[in-house]
Amino acid sequence: RLSEFIERHSSDDIDELFFYFSGHGLFDGSDFHYILSDFDAEKIKSTSLENSELDTMIKSLKPCLTIKIVDACNSGVSYIKDPAAFSKYITDSKLHFSKCYFMFSSEDTQFSFADPHLSFFTKAIGEAVAYTPENSIRYKDIIDYISDKFSKNEKQSPVFINQASFTEVFIKNITPENRKNIEETLSIVSDSKVETKRQPLKELVIKDAERYFTEEKAMSIYESVPDAVKEQFKFKGEARELFELIVETHENYDDVPKLPLLAEWVDKNNDDLFVKAKSEKKERTVKKIKNRGLATALARINTWMDYDDDDNYKWVTEYYLSPVSIESLLTCSYNLTTVQAKSKYPNINSTKLYILPFLSKTRLVILSCMAFYKPSGWDSEVLIDNNIKWTPHTIELITSNDIKKHLTVLAKNFENETLHPILKAFKLLPDSDKK
Repeated sequence: RLSEFIERHSSDDIDELFFYFSGHGLFDGSDFHYILSDFDAEKIKSTSLENSELDTMIKSLKPCLTIKIVDACNSGVSYIKDPAAFSKYITDSKLHFSKCYFMFSSEDTQFSFADPHLSFFTKAIGEAVAYTPENSIRYKDIIDYISDKFSKNEKQSPVFINQASFTEVFIKNITPENRKNIEETLSIVSDSKVETKRQPLKELVIKDAERYFTEEKAMSIYESVPDAVKEQFKFKGEARELFELIVETHENYDDVPKLPLLAEWVDKNNDDLFVKAKSEKKERTVKKIKNRGLATALARINTWMDYDDDDNYKWVTEYYLSPVSIESLLTCSYNLTTVQAKSKYPNINSTKLYILPFLSKTRLVILSCMAFYKPSGWDSEVLIDNNIKWTPHTIELITSNDIKKHLTVLAKNFENETLHPILKAFKLLPDSDKK
């Protein structure tokens, strides 16, 4: 019905578009989902409406002003570690619109409280209209009232994103009858019930536990990756006639290029993955202040010391631990999958894609990188790893169907990148791709 509405008004000039949603919501770390009546946690994308999809629909109508009010908790589950990610996501989404007001009833780890009749966020909007001393009310007035209303409520903090002049009016003419009707509706809502509707802790734990897979189920997903790679990686265009695709699995990380870079990523980002970084003791020479007491005294009187002054500095050797390799903590049949596009002709170079899946109890992180070969003899070639960059992609185990979707994207990009230097050499690139 939503798409039909968008289609029906696609040719209209729209001054203002108002979207209001009351129900359940979920923020998965990359997108906010409006939970539908047939929601299935294992089919999040197909049983919910993504905010990015909604924004695309709204943007197609080109409204002069967009108002989005979302009265929904985020199911009490945060799939990411960054507490500011939800606010950042909503802030970034305003870039799609010329003027907008976004109002979300709670942050990503909070609940939006309600009684049997009405949510307290929606109630606050009604109060703002009913109790304003003016005959009209701006969206900014609504935001100010809600902010004051929830300022001392640590359990629910509404999120507001604005990109407008604050002069836009919500209701131009509030009649006495309007006020009476709103007040009668609000009178059946009791503030005293805010705390009684808190979701029990056990329910929160049980809900969050759905994300955690048993070792058997998680390993089944992990072990399915190589077959999924073989299924998805098939060159479909001109590259099919120029290259032979060779998919291989490896039990260790010996062939991984730029392994220290990967080890550094694991060292910094691994709080739940079944892989660990292995470090070596290294040494380096650094310049240190000879007399720290003197340096402190000079700093207090703002006396500047020249870093190249050998009288105040000395060279010393210090030791530190540097990540150099990684070790899997899984008992598995493979650790690395590679896809080589082997050249069939001497005047074009082979390429290789590395796919490393790292597993936890709740997610699969797939790191990938691509490298080119260059000739090193009449019948041999060598891998060039100077510009290799590892790219991580996280997939929740409850949405494991997304693994094939991600591999499809990797396969398409791999084919395009493999063909790019050949098309460039023969001047067959579109003008936009000739950089």
